[in-house]
Amino acid sequence: MKTRNEGTVAEIAAEDGRSVQRIHQFALEAGFPTPLYTVGKSKVYDLRAVRRFLAKRGDKRRTA
Repeated sequence: MKTRNEGTVAEIAAEDGRSVQRIHQFALEAGFPTPLYTVGKSKVYDLRAVRRFLAKRGDKRRTA
């Protein structure tokens, strides 16, 4: 069962204003948090760790 601090790539993208594809690209980079677990085909991440990664990365370009 997910908590409020856990989310999928789609949820990360929606929260951060980036595309799902862009979050998938970030997930391939060194330093991106490893998934906590998988539900079906969806990986679930610690949103706090993902937010820290995105803040450090500093990429401000976003898609609508």
